[in-house]
Amino acid sequence: MTGTTGKSTDYAGMRDAKAWERTHRVSKIIGTDVVNSKGEKIGDVEDIVLDAKGNVAYAVVSTGGFLGMGDKMHAVPWSAIRTTTGTDNFVLDIDKDRLRSAPGFDQSSWPNVNDPKWSSDNRRHFPESGKPSSTTSPTPPVGKK
Repeated sequence: MTGTTGKSTDYAGMRDAKAWERTHRVSKIIGTDVVNSKGEKIGDVEDIVLDAKGNVAYAVVSTGGFLGMGDKMHAVPWSAIRTTTGTDNFVLDIDKDRLRSAPGFDQSSWPNVNDPKWSSDNRRHFPESGKPSSTTSPTPPVGKK
C-alpha cells in the first residue's frame, strides 16, 4: 500500500498508518476500550506509566463508574495487554470478577508504582500476554501438539 508520498505505509505488517498509530502513539492509546478474551468490555485505557528507563510499564485501566465518577483505576502491566489485528481495542485476558478483586486506586491517590513490593504484589493479579489467566483454559501453541 502506498500513501500520498509514494512510500509504503505497511508498518511492520500493519496495513495502514491508523493501525500503527493505535498501538504506538500514546495519544491514540488513551481512551481505547479494553476487553477480555470473551470480548466483554472491562474498561478503558486512562493513562500510561513509564518506568525509570522510559519504557512503558503500565496501562492504567479505568473500570466501573459513570462519566468519570466512581471509577476504579488499575495499573495493568503493559506485558499483560495485547492488541488484536483489525480491532480498535486492547485485550486483557482476565474476567470481570478477577479484575474487580485486583488492587486498585482512585484518580486522586495513585500508588508508588516504583515501589518493588507494590509492583510485585500488583503483577500477581494480572496474566502475562499470551499466557492464560487462572480463569481461562490453556490453549496449546499453534503448530504444537
